Amino acid sequence: MDPLTLIFLVLLLAGISSTIFFGLRARRRRREAEPVVIAEDAPFNTLAIVAFVVAFFATIPAIVCGHIALRQVEVRRERGRGLATAALVIGYTVTALVFIVVPVTLYYVTQGTWNLS
Repeated sequence: MDPLTLIFLVLLLAGISSTIFFGLRARRRRREAEPVVIAEDAPFNTLAIVAFVVAFFATIPAIVCGHIALRQVEVRRERGRGLATAALVIGYTVTALVFIVVPVTLYYVTQGTWNLS
């Protein structure tokens, strides 16, 4: 099987399973959760800001900081949920692209189908 087809199938299955998992999880949380009211003068979560800025330079620390910031925002009733979520999206997307693009590029370079000289 062609490696691109295999990568596509793996990503498709991962996308479908994560959509189902997170959809069911969100539905359950909506039923159990009480409405969260955050005051407009509530402070921003510093870790959410740090995670968003770091996401453009280092993805793994941004993912870790983003998850911690989401939990802190929920517990402390602070603002910054959007920044933490954006940091997670950027971090996971760039990390996934690196894990897909690098092996595919190495495969085609070693097979000789891309002539780089």
